[in-house]
Amino acid sequence: MVEIRQGDVVIFHTGWLGLIDKDPARYASAEPGIGREGARYLVSKGVVAVGADTWAVEAIPFEKDAGLYKYQGAVQSMINPVAIR
Repeated sequence: MVEIRQGDVVIFHTGWLGLIDKDPARYASAEPGIGREGARYLVSKGVVAVGADTWAVEAIPFEKDAGLYKYQGAVQSMINPVAIR
């Protein structure tokens, strides 16, 4: 069992990238990810950052009436971690 604590970084491994060669149409049409309920849960736990092996962290297509939030000073980047401690 994994415990999420305040200050943690949560990384989602979906395996979705494996479709890029096997089924590129499906890969580009949608993707798994977190929705509002999952995001609210992570906020309630005090998570400081999230990441995923998808081209967006949120689920696509987006939930109905989902809004876009912009954060001043926020940074987004593609990373390839070697080790996480």
